[in-house]
Amino acid sequence: MRAKQLELDTKKNQLADLERDFKAVAEQLRVEGNARSRNRLEVQREKVGRDMEQLEQKIRELEAEIQQEPLTRLVEIVEAHADRFPDMMPSYQATIAYWHWSPNPQPKTSSEIIVALQKIPQGQSPYSAVEQFVDALVSQTQDISLLGQLQNWGEQQVKNWAELRSWVENRQEQQRQAAKSAVMVKISLNQEASTQGKESRYQIEAHFVQDIDRYRIDRREQGSPSYKPIHLPGTTGEETYSLEDLSTQVPQLVISVQQTFNNEASAHLEIHIFLPLELMNQDVDCWMFHDTERPLGHEYNVVLRYAERLSRNYRKYPNWVDKWQHHQDLLQECALQAFVSGDNQHLRGLPNALNDVDQTIVGLKVIQAPLQVERGGIFEVLYWSGLPLAIWGRCNLTNSCNETELDQVLRAAQRLELLPDQVQRTRCAALEHEQDCHIGHHLSLLWDDPYLVPPKSA
Repeated sequence: MRAKQLELDTKKNQLADLERDFKAVAEQLRVEGNARSRNRLEVQREKVGRDMEQLEQKIRELEAEIQQEPLTRLVEIVEAHADRFPDMMPSYQATIAYWHWSPNPQPKTSSEIIVALQKIPQGQSPYSAVEQFVDALVSQTQDISLLGQLQNWGEQQVKNWAELRSWVENRQEQQRQAAKSAVMVKISLNQEASTQGKESRYQIEAHFVQDIDRYRIDRREQGSPSYKPIHLPGTTGEETYSLEDLSTQVPQLVISVQQTFNNEASAHLEIHIFLPLELMNQDVDCWMFHDTERPLGHEYNVVLRYAERLSRNYRKYPNWVDKWQHHQDLLQECALQAFVSGDNQHLRGLPNALNDVDQTIVGLKVIQAPLQVERGGIFEVLYWSGLPLAIWGRCNLTNSCNETELDQVLRAAQRLELLPDQVQRTRCAALEHEQDCHIGHHLSLLWDDPYLVPPKSA
């Protein structure tokens, strides 16, 4: 590596010399009036330009080799200890949990671990995912040979290696304090009960997840995700409810979680409500707690999910997972830039437009309120697109346009990862305003995570 660095320095010095020559020839050409001399200078300038391009290419190649060489050495180390692969996986899982990363497929060899971790953008972090993995493995391995080689690699390749362990421990403690729990409520139409009566009847299936990140990891690793079923006292889960009943039963389920799992639920409890397509425009965030008379969406982050995407027959599942992975890459980016606009008035080209979006678009911003859920409408187009995110107002405002207000919500969130929190703040801010004058009264957010789904679907 030292020889390559010396070669790189030499090439850069040569390039600096050529740049001076190029400027000198250009200046001579500017003032030269003799035609023969000008031709000679132009030939000389072209030659110097070609030499510069060749040197620049060589410099880029050397820089890439130098950047890759430490990783190549690291791969050699882990491959030489391939029998320790089972011991490496806990360090790998701890690393991807920190980064909220969902690699696909899962690594099956020690070298694939390094390749997978290389794909995680470092962002503003002082340490990369690969460096954190090495640190975690150093602190866990019992293999003296592996420990010594990794320690030596870290000391040579990682800036501030000695501070990495304490930095990781501090960040992990912060993450533990910021851990999020979830209540997943799946609402499904009961065909038999609906046929017998005059109104649609629905069933409720609910689960409590203590640690969302741990659940996702277990789900990805095809392990046994930790969850607990939720039932209201005196119910079996077989009961059916009208739409009006749902608006009281779901808040009661959340109260039941608070009472039953009070010591287990984190301070950051999310409510994920899986709705059938025909209910996607329901104001579930406005369903009231009977004891406080406050809306569900004012006390918790309430997000919507597509119940139909849980079906094994959902053929857009790979698109959904792929777009969610792109969403993971964009969590630190501007929320506004991650959405494309659409509405029911411009449906003809919308399916193709959503299919053709690039990797920086993971959500739909519905700029006109979808006043009804209809076959072939905006919610069905969104469902088939596989996009995991969407934001819309359920009512068109009288004193402003929905697109302006939605843009304001997205800008206020700043980073994409903070959007659910901003949606909750916007809902709370609506209390001081009339129903048709503030988007917070009618604000819906789809946040459809394919790794956070009810256990039967998982």
